[in-house]
Amino acid sequence: MSLDEIGMGDGPGTSDTLGNPGHRPRRRKWMRIMLITSALILVAGILFIIIAPQVQKAHLNRTMPKQAQAAREEALPAFENSLGVTRGPVGSMLDDQRPNKSLTYSMCWTEPKGVLADSFHYNCQFTTLDFYELPDDVALTPQAGPAGDPRYGLTYPDALANATGKPVAPNLPSMMFVTDQAANTDEVADSWMLTESLPSHAASDAFDTKELVAGAASELDPGRSHLVLRHTQPYFDQDIGCRAGVPLFCNSPM
Repeated sequence: MSLDEIGMGDGPGTSDTLGNPGHRPRRRKWMRIMLITSALILVAGILFIIIAPQVQKAHLNRTMPKQAQAAREEALPAFENSLGVTRGPVGSMLDDQRPNKSLTYSMCWTEPKGVLADSFHYNCQFTTLDFYELPDDVALTPQAGPAGDPRYGLTYPDALANATGKPVAPNLPSMMFVTDQAANTDEVADSWMLTESLPSHAASDAFDTKELVAGAASELDPGRSHLVLRHTQPYFDQDIGCRAGVPLFCNSPM
């Protein structure tokens, strides 16, 4: 029996354990395939982390405002009809006066939901400001308002009753406002007035998206006081999930 036949020669019977050169290219080939596959998976993961959130954000920025606008158009008439519940009592204390000016704003924002913020929602609400020009014989002094020298201050049902000499009407808002030398409605419709009822983290985004959907901004007589009522009503609430590609924590996708 020859050495080749028992695997000890240089012929084709050489054992794999002795490092047959014929097997090395195959091992190197499989190693290259594994390395290339791993690299492709890594690149795909990186691209997903970078691109997926941008695609998600672009999609939400395109679709959410459209859905919210459709909901707004449907909800606005019912909201305007509901304002009579508050306007009636105030008007009865001001000799059946109706608002001299009325402006309705729409605002939208995102905020986390759930105890552990396991999802984000896209929310929208109406905020209406009614302006009643006070008669000369109704002296209503605004109390201290928010910081920043706003052109209005707070007032309450008892103060309105004392100024008008009439009993407090039922369903009167617990808090109202009185202008303080405001020259136009924009000086009253500031960030605090429009967003005070919202979570603090949502106020800035909401004010940045404000849109006047009924009424028109206009001048006011700074020499006269105006009683201002604020009405708010949510009209859109949509779960938009979490930002794609971010593990463990739920971040806003918009």
